[in-house]
Amino acid sequence: DYEDRTHSYDEVDLNVDIHLRKYLSSNIEGAYLGVFGRYTYLEGKLKDDYRLANVHKFGIGGEFGFRIMRIGGSRLYWGMSFGVGKYFGGNNGVFEHNYPAMFMDDRVYFIDIEVLKLGYEF
Repeated sequence: DYEDRTHSYDEVDLNVDIHLRKYLSSNIEGAYLGVFGRYTYLEGKLKDDYRLANVHKFGIGGEFGFRIMRIGGSRLYWGMSFGVGKYFGGNNGVFEHNYPAMFMDDRVYFIDIEVLKLGYEF
């Protein structure tokens, strides 16, 4: 039941991104520039009356970063990136926060900083 969860509730934050990247080298290694679209789902307590609510939002952004491939001769890679964007759909700033909100997706603008992006090449 939705109301029974109010006493032991944690906020839900889900981001799904689609990235389009242009590498500045001839392969998928090194520096890149990119654009991305984002869908975000948020669930939390309202500022006004502490009822639970959810928000669906859509945004776009730009990024730059780099990638180092084949770490130690394996198919592992490591990368870093910095991205900024803006939400164009959904409500912003509707949930309460007990901590600094600069890293929350409950705002109009968002910043992503990835310093330990590990992956595996298939």
